[in-house]
Amino acid sequence: MKKEILFFIKRNILSGLYQIGRLFGLNKNAVSILCYHGISENSEKHSINRRDFKSQIKKIFKHAKFISMDEAVGILDGMEINSPAVVLTFDDGFANLIDIMPIIRKYNIKPAVFVLSEPEYADGTELNNQEKLLTVEDIKNLRDNGWTIGCHSATHADLSALNQAELKKQIIASKFHLERKLGFKIDYFAYPKGSFNENIINVVKEGNYKAAFSILPGCITKKSNRWIMPRTVIDNSHHIDDFPAVYSPTSFFIRKITNRFKIWDKFFNV
Repeated sequence: MKKEILFFIKRNILSGLYQIGRLFGLNKNAVSILCYHGISENSEKHSINRRDFKSQIKKIFKHAKFISMDEAVGILDGMEINSPAVVLTFDDGFANLIDIMPIIRKYNIKPAVFVLSEPEYADGTELNNQEKLLTVEDIKNLRDNGWTIGCHSATHADLSALNQAELKKQIIASKFHLERKLGFKIDYFAYPKGSFNENIINVVKEGNYKAAFSILPGCITKKSNRWIMPRTVIDNSHHIDDFPAVYSPTSFFIRKITNRFKIWDKFFNV
């Protein structure tokens, strides 16, 4: 009973925040990037089952259009997006993404997936998931179907624990290896577990990427920092009623001012 009451409160808070945003026109042209991981039946927190994923996509589609990563990054250079929009991204590059292709095609989505350049040496502890990873042929197939392919380091190592040479291997050499294996250019980088600092960012810049992606809260605007582009992580703690409020500007504002107290994390563990 207590959990049901807390869930009711959470749902109404999110709904209220979203309605406030609508009232003041804050949601009108908001562009958000969502960060998913695996789509499977396992119990790992960042895995979402196919049924829930399909419901979420349907709900998102009612409130916004899906745009590509290039279009979102284009906002930094003056591109106008004249309606609410969402970019779908997937970190780690799990092979179960192949199974959601019918859903992706149905809603004409152009997602981005951030993959490892050396998945055979992936850090299982950091990944915290034993699901199979995409093969080179799988990745090429996704790109042929309109997906943007980005780099998520070489092995999903904890970047904050590495020395300079190791950082360059995980960020710069991994880009080169992916481009050589796949036969096309890699423009974007996503920080494993969203971990970054000034030194890590400088190595990303040195790697000649166009932009890099964090898991900081926020929408994409002309003023966004292209080296820590914000994304909203979606995991199995989210309910269908949390959409689209969970990635609305008003929710981001509340999340930012409460972030130091980890209130948002506790909120979604209800």
